[in-house]
Amino acid sequence: MLALRSPILRLPLQQSSVYVRGFASTALLRSEGPLPYFVHRTKSKNLPVYYKQKRDGQHQTTIRKLEGDLSVLKTQLAESLDVHPDWIDVKNLKRHVIVRASVKEKVEQFLEQKKF
Repeated sequence: MLALRSPILRLPLQQSSVYVRGFASTALLRSEGPLPYFVHRTKSKNLPVYYKQKRDGQHQTTIRKLEGDLSVLKTQLAESLDVHPDWIDVKNLKRHVIVRASVKEKVEQFLEQKKF
């Protein structure tokens, strides 16, 4: 005989498993939907945002460990940081985004607001 089951109450998912380029990772679903890019954290669970000052006095903030559509990240960073989009370079081969300004703390706040 078949046993009848009571209907299952399905709650909205808080997390989803995302398979990105050979890595299974967990990303929080956002109210506007999943973002087209992902920022992996370092082994010590920090955001991969680095600051460097060159010899000529030029300031650089680099975001590493990126996956997905980096052009969307570039436009969102330009809007959030009030920086001209020409100051932000996307290195697709290395999967880095370089901002030609000293904005490390602002970039970390931006990524934390996006739940990375």
